[in-house]
Amino acid sequence: MEREWRFEGQLMNQAAFWKCLLAEARFDEVNMNGAQFARANLGGALFDQANLSGARFDDVNLSGAHFDGVNLSGAQFTEVNLSGSRFETVNLSGAAIDSANIDGLTIQGYDIRALIDAERKRGSGG
Repeated sequence: MEREWRFEGQLMNQAAFWKCLLAEARFDEVNMNGAQFARANLGGALFDQANLSGARFDDVNLSGAHFDGVNLSGAQFTEVNLSGSRFETVNLSGAAIDSANIDGLTIQGYDIRALIDAERKRGSGG
């Protein structure tokens, strides 16, 4: 039996999601300021018009996730899988991504891996 997880218009500040299976969950217009996700599967999840400022994602699968109109200012992504994820019209000011799989990650329509490779090549004079 498949489950559909849908969170709409919820106030979930400081919420903690640990070892959760929330693949393809929808987070529509939720306020999750300071939320913590650890060792969770959010593959294919949709975050639409959500506030995730100051959120922490530690050892989380976000492959194929879609962030649209989301405030991620000050968010921290550590040991995450962002492969194939899309970030559109997002606020990433002060956000940090460390130790992440970014293959196929696009931000505002740009392939991040290609931009990083081009910048490395330019920096090495090649």
